[in-house]
Amino acid sequence: ALLRDVRPPVAVYRTIWAPAILGGAALLLLAGYALYRRRPRMASTPEPVAPRQPSALEWAEAEFARMEGVTVHDEEALRQYIDDTSDVVREYLLRRVGVAAPRLTTLETLIALRDAVTDGTRGALRETLDGADYVKFAKQIPAQSAGRDFLEHSRETCRACEREWAADARKGSTPRMSPTEQSA
Repeated sequence: ALLRDVRPPVAVYRTIWAPAILGGAALLLLAGYALYRRRPRMASTPEPVAPRQPSALEWAEAEFARMEGVTVHDEEALRQYIDDTSDVVREYLLRRVGVAAPRLTTLETLIALRDAVTDGTRGALRETLDGADYVKFAKQIPAQSAGRDFLEHSRETCRACEREWAADARKGSTPRMSPTEQSA
């Protein structure tokens, strides 16, 4: 009775899944870290700086310079040239002092500028804008040389306005403002 039957052997299944999963995860982490280290470094680029917008006078001068290269051959082209030149003056006033001159009549523009410029400069503006109105609306036929003369007069009118407003700024006084700016 000392001898008994031996129990049959118990199958011991070694599970290699747990170490395999852990090893795979470790390899994935190691590969990810290696890729992270090898990636090209992105230099932190500063935000792009917007190009400086030209001042109203710089813009007008550039437009006048562009228009100097235009060749005018006939009467209709000359009328258009003078109208375009006055449009530059009106846009200059809009950009510089906020008077919506492109949408206003000459009289409305001058009234809006009554406190913004001196009488002399306002007279030059009236001469410039009225001259273009005569050509545009009254169909006045200008001489062929009138186009270049009108361009130079318009350029000088813009410069006179700028000198006036710059003098106000240099004096440290409150610059003269249009009613549009005063209400803003």
